[in-house]
Amino acid sequence: EIGELAGSEVGKGTMPDELINAVEDLTDEQVKAAYVEHDKIGKLSDELKTWFDNGALVIPNFAKPVLFPGSETAHYSLCVGVEGDELIIVDPSADTVSGGVYYADDSEMLQAMDEFEGRKRGYVVMAPKETTAYWRIKNDLIYSDSSVYDELSKYCVQEVLRDLEIRNNVFGIGAAGLDVVGAYGLENVLEDIGYELDFVSGPITDTEVGKDTIEDYVGVPALNSFHEGDMEEAAEIVSENLS
Repeated sequence: EIGELAGSEVGKGTMPDELINAVEDLTDEQVKAAYVEHDKIGKLSDELKTWFDNGALVIPNFAKPVLFPGSETAHYSLCVGVEGDELIIVDPSADTVSGGVYYADDSEMLQAMDEFEGRKRGYVVMAPKETTAYWRIKNDLIYSDSSVYDELSKYCVQEVLRDLEIRNNVFGIGAAGLDVVGAYGLENVLEDIGYELDFVSGPITDTEVGKDTIEDYVGVPALNSFHEGDMEEAAEIVSENLS
């Protein structure tokens, strides 16, 4: 049914926006979807880990001959997980040399998403309502690299924190983040105006994958408010800043 709505034809394929529109129409937008282009992808394996942690489904769109020289066309498959730097791919193609389940190195997959037959590719991400991934897609926060966003200042963070009276009374900054994109973006905004982010809490720290992603990409402690030891560490950080 999705294929029919998207106008898919055997041998001709489907463009990502057609697939996205079909899914959103069929589900009355109870599922939202977005397309992440090759040039806006960061570390692919880490990026997909975060999407999975946020409750999303990931559909890579790539040039299959890059991974399997016996193939002839570009292709959609389903990514069902990540182990280290390898993506676990479920390939539904019965008529190609590589149908089935296989591992794909993230750097090789990213290369397969680069230009092929005149077009670059990427991956489609889909998420049901009431997930962090749905919220990210709805608010167009789909990229792991905050440098692709031009309007972080629209939230007035910079303007507020530049106020001298406020600056003189700030002794520590903790961020409650839904996802690594928001935390990373806030860290960059703070750095631009002379502040340092001390720690990140919030839903992104509910899982070990989320905490590891924050500590690896943002470079600050990830402290969960439901863990007594984490909150003691947060209190120690603020106390040190006050002394």
